[in-house]
Amino acid sequence: MSAVRYGSPAARLLLQVAGGAAQAQVVVTLHGELDVVDAASVMAVLAAAAARNPRIIVDLAALEFIDCRALGALGRVRGAGPAGRR
Repeated sequence: MSAVRYGSPAARLLLQVAGGAAQAQVVVTLHGELDVVDAASVMAVLAAAAARNPRIIVDLAALEFIDCRALGALGRVRGAGPAGRR
């Protein structure tokens, strides 16, 4: 499992990616706060994960806050996936 930190030095957002091409899915777990500041970085990580394995699970259970811009970004990433695999 790898972990990548985004956001302020106080680590407002922790993004963890587990799995890869050889596994059935990639699990991306978000911890903390996800807002417009972090949305583009998260989209880039999700796009990179999709390149490894098109089946992605985004776990939002540990998020304390998500704003509407970030939620829209997650929807755009989902909409960009292959038809029938969403």
